This record gives sequence, C-alpha cells and structure tokens, in this order.
Amino acid sequence: GLGAVVRAEFGITQPAVSQHLRVLRETGFVRVRPAGTVRLYAADPDRLREADDWIAGLRSRVRQRDLHR
Repeated sequence: GLGAVVRAEFGITQPAVSQHLRVLRETGFVRVRPAGTVRLYAADPDRLREADDWIAGLRSRVRQRDLHR
C-alpha cells in the first residue's frame, strides 16, 4: 500500500507516514475513503493547483528581487 511505498522511498516509520497523511487530509491536499480494512487516499488536484500557483508566485517574486540586486 501507500504506507509501504512512502516508508521505502523516504525511510520513515509507519507512525510518521500516518502523521503526514493526517496533515495532508486535514489541510485538504488528499481525500480519504474507507474500503474494507484499508483507507484509500487520493490527491485533490484543486488543492495541488492552488499550491502550485502559490509557489509560482513566490518563485516570480524571488526572481524579481534577484534581478534588482
């Protein structure tokens, strides 16, 4: 499952994976639905777009600042 993939990729414990998923769920970046004994997580594309737009704006401001140095 997702937890095993995240643990393998990032080398963190199952409790840490659960904590990160909880934060992502509470902030609306992922949706979760129970499916039997597991929970299925899916990224919310609208929230990811909002984050991407925010990062793009930040990147633009940093570039502008660097041009005026």
